[in-house]
Amino acid sequence: DATPKVIGDPNPDFNLGLRNSVRYRFATLSFFLDYRSGFDIANAPRLQMVFNGVAEETANRGEMVVFDGVKKSDGSVNNIQATASQSWYRQTFNNPGMYVEKDLYWLRLRDINLSFELPQKWIEKARIARASITFTGRNFLLKTNYTGSDPDLGSRNGLSNGVGVDFWTTPNTRSYATTLTVTF
Repeated sequence: DATPKVIGDPNPDFNLGLRNSVRYRFATLSFFLDYRSGFDIANAPRLQMVFNGVAEETANRGEMVVFDGVKKSDGSVNNIQATASQSWYRQTFNNPGMYVEKDLYWLRLRDINLSFELPQKWIEKARIARASITFTGRNFLLKTNYTGSDPDLGSRNGLSNGVGVDFWTTPNTRSYATTLTVTF
């Protein structure tokens, strides 16, 4: 059937962001959690890895297998054995819907900060009104059911209309920082 069909929806069914800050005496802990669920991504790296025979699921090349599906002749469940050849895997390139991962989610700790206000008795001799030190971690934690590198594609893949397509997109980097803030 050559009729175009929708094979995935990159728009999440649910988005949630939570920023929280807790202060106790001279210390402050803040964090930002990001959750999204119910979206689809076309995993082009997986398609290319299968096409080139380097994906784990292509390790059975040459073996006799029964592919999931139904028989065209009578609609019954397929029970015909076939050889899982590299040419079969290469033909899956023509069916990109096979590589759309559906109903994905992620829970990400976007950032976490731990700040300490330095006590006045430590800084008053230097004529400093206020000083603090902050330790920051970004993209510290990611929990997802996506098999690619990072489901947070956005438009980082250089495609202005490519939302929902992972084409060897570089994942978000984990970073750490320390900040010293001084007020005179």
